[in-house]
Amino acid sequence: MELSKYTEGLSKMKNSIIRLTAALSLLALVGLASNASADTIEINFDGEGLPGGALTFGDFQFDDTRLVNGNCDSDSGSPCLAFNNNETSTLSRTSGGTFTLDSFWFQLLGNGTDNFLFVTASDGSMYSFGEAEWGNNDGGQVVTNPTDFVIDDVTSVTFTKSFGGNIRIDDLVVSFIGGGDGDCDGDGDGDGDGDGDGDGDGDPVQVPEPGTLGLLGLGLLGLGFKGRRKA
Repeated sequence: MELSKYTEGLSKMKNSIIRLTAALSLLALVGLASNASADTIEINFDGEGLPGGALTFGDFQFDDTRLVNGNCDSDSGSPCLAFNNNETSTLSRTSGGTFTLDSFWFQLLGNGTDNFLFVTASDGSMYSFGEAEWGNNDGGQVVTNPTDFVIDDVTSVTFTKSFGGNIRIDDLVVSFIGGGDGDCDGDGDGDGDGDGDGDGDGDPVQVPEPGTLGLLGLGLLGLGFKGRRKA
């Protein structure tokens, strides 16, 4: 009888420890998630000289660009990124980290229906934007993630112009974790580090760090172990 009570007491104690471990792990997950912030910035080409070339915007860089003053986004002004047939430009981080492409502005120019912009990410995903669907010579439009494409946690994004006509690109919005402070508006003053307009007062979006996945797994493991003992 005494042994049975002792065994029952140990079982209750183990269950309490398991519940406590699970609760603490989940609380730690919430706490760490609130401390990890993702910065969102807008990259435009204001203040950059023609014709372009390799350009750096804080922690981001374009390996090759050709800038022009005509047919750019009327809201942000000139210059903007231009592409003729088979021209490409790749956006990446100088630190080698990953980023998410949230949106960008583009305009297809020309009179044919075979003008295409191809956007290819390092994860192998590729999206095409053609005149038949997006129109041309119309002042341009903004495409967004995930409505028009899904490019998340990649190390590079390559823009390619194929077939006839030409293209303009501007106002790229990207989000990332870690680094990236500096000039992201192309004016060379080093003031852009947060909110997409280069003024350094961005409002970070809270996202969990990868290390929190282990804590979540620990909590779920504890709950699962408790469930098996009840069964």
